[in-house]
Amino acid sequence: MCGRPPVRVEWRRAEAASLPLPDGAFDVVCCQQGLQFFADRLLALREARRVLAPGGRVALAVWRAIHHNPVYAAFAQVLQRHAGAETAALMEAPFAGGELLSAQAASSPLGAPLAALDGEVRDALARDLDQTLEEWADDDGVVFPLQTWLASARR
Repeated sequence: MCGRPPVRVEWRRAEAASLPLPDGAFDVVCCQQGLQFFADRLLALREARRVLAPGGRVALAVWRAIHHNPVYAAFAQVLQRHAGAETAALMEAPFAGGELLSAQAASSPLGAPLAALDGEVRDALARDLDQTLEEWADDDGVVFPLQTWLASARR
């Protein structure tokens, strides 16, 4: 441990657009793959700046456009075929970024529309997605490139 005292981490849940934190309280603000999901991105960025101390750094990661992320583009096309344009748009929105279907259903806005599908439609969607993503499948599962923008700034 190099003689350093342990770092105390405190987790808090809050709306990104209204952080219950004091001005200038942090030396670093990091947002990894969250900004694209916020309803008011500009307000969230203003809040990040507000809680950042003078001289502090902000780091952001957001997905590049969907055409730079071919698996998600293919996923959106499969959703379009089986669940409709509105559900496909939910997949495309963060890029304005089997196992993959389960992960998206559990951790994204796709959860409710996919849960509302008839079981046979969901099964057909999963089979179609498996076939569509076959070129990215290997012994480890689905492995694919994902392009992200990284940005950092100092206040």
